[in-house]
Amino acid sequence: MTKCASPLIADLSGKRSPSTKSMLSAIRNRRSLIIAMVLGLALLLFAFFSFPFIDFELYSTYDANIPNASVFFDKYDLDSLHGDIGTVTINDLVIVSAFSRNHASEMRALEGVPYRLVIYRMIDVDEDETNLMRRHCPKQVEFRIFDFDEYPAYVRNLKEYRWKHLIIAQLLMEGPLVFWVDSSVRFYDDPRQSIQTVIDYAKRPESLNVVQLCDTGHKIFPVTIKEMFVRFCYPEEQAKKLNMFAGGVTLWIRSPRTVKILKEMVSCSLEKECMAPKGARLRCDSAVISMGNKFAGCHRFDQSALAVVLSKEANFDLSRYAYTGGELTFLKVERGT
Repeated sequence: MTKCASPLIADLSGKRSPSTKSMLSAIRNRRSLIIAMVLGLALLLFAFFSFPFIDFELYSTYDANIPNASVFFDKYDLDSLHGDIGTVTINDLVIVSAFSRNHASEMRALEGVPYRLVIYRMIDVDEDETNLMRRHCPKQVEFRIFDFDEYPAYVRNLKEYRWKHLIIAQLLMEGPLVFWVDSSVRFYDDPRQSIQTVIDYAKRPESLNVVQLCDTGHKIFPVTIKEMFVRFCYPEEQAKKLNMFAGGVTLWIRSPRTVKILKEMVSCSLEKECMAPKGARLRCDSAVISMGNKFAGCHRFDQSALAVVLSKEANFDLSRYAYTGGELTFLKVERGT
């Protein structure tokens, strides 16, 4: 009896039949698809469990107690604040900062600060981590929790820094002299210079009573998205001329001038598209950032907003709001230490 060859079996010459090739190709494609699906699922699981600090409430909606600046000012009536800056002394000073999980180790370096220190913990820090921090800090340090539940969900995005000037405004309700420092700031003893130097600088008649201390080394324009200039009716040509100072080292003396500036900053912080216009990102084109007249593809959020608000209020006179008295020796910014 003659047996019929199966179409799935290679012929005697060792070559596969067309139907065999088609079947094997389908099997290989299916196998590749299964492998890709397994790898994709594995990557998703890895991302999910590797980043426990992701707050999915950031993208949810709920009824905030303080949904906008108008409600904020009803609760914190900045216009009711009165004071004579001439009577403000270093004894009124409160240094304020905040820390998130990825900056906890940097914050410990503030333990030697001899002044009153208020530290706000961010939403990704739990009570155990805060208690650990307390062990490294002197008794005059006060830890507080910033109540993100009071505000719109987008305020929870820590990398947009909307919370910073909400905190500063609340602290200026409590006292007339607030020095905001990021967790990367280090203080040093220097007989030639101190915080008093900066207080005196902020009290000058021409000053806005706000002093930024650290020059970033680049202009405002490269690191500020165009929509922010539009929002504040700010001339871009001025942004190409003016140096940007860091938003993380700023001294505030309570006065009508600072209240006006803070109201602008609070309004921007609580306006979704102001502090973080669509497309805003931190990462810059390093080859462009030093060119004052070109956009580096990035945005500095609160730092950009503060630079725009202060410089416009100062009629673009840097000396009215930034320390231009020479090198700072009593503090330095040391990231990652």
